[in-house]
Amino acid sequence: MEQPGKLVRQSRELTAIGSHSLQPQEVTLLKEMDLTAANAKVELTPELSKEWLRVLSVHPAESIETAFRRWREGSRFFPAISEILELIQDWHRVRREEREEEEHRQEKLRTEQARARGELIEFADIRDLCRKVAARVGGPVPQIEQMAKAMETPKAARSNSPIPELTPERKAELRRQLDEELAKKR
Repeated sequence: MEQPGKLVRQSRELTAIGSHSLQPQEVTLLKEMDLTAANAKVELTPELSKEWLRVLSVHPAESIETAFRRWREGSRFFPAISEILELIQDWHRVRREEREEEEHRQEKLRTEQARARGELIEFADIRDLCRKVAARVGGPVPQIEQMAKAMETPKAARSNSPIPELTPERKAELRRQLDEELAKKR
């Protein structure tokens, strides 16, 4: 909105560089630089704008926009490239942590669902079964490390056939069969 009798500063960065061949993150960078320069009451040179583009154009537009907004909220001065880079790295770190949290949450949910369907046996149950078998046959109780090592199977040796569903009923049936076989061996 123009005001009569007032000078209005125009953005020179986009026209000086030529916006016809810019990527979206580059356009965002130039707009954010212009806004930050106006906020800091400084004028950017086309050469400096080109250097900012060279260094920061590899980052997503959202990270650039977030970094400049955070900078303007905390400083009235124009930032150095390194200061904006730090804020962009913070943005990437937060996104990575959010992705890792979501992956962990999804894995936990899948495990809980598999456990509810009876597809997973708790390690404590396996340990108790090994102790029970060892006691009935009079053999030594295997160490936890031996049990865990035996459960590790190289990916190449794993079968691609689907694992049959292990429902609580099926689990109880297998335990009953094991108890019967151990009783016969006594």
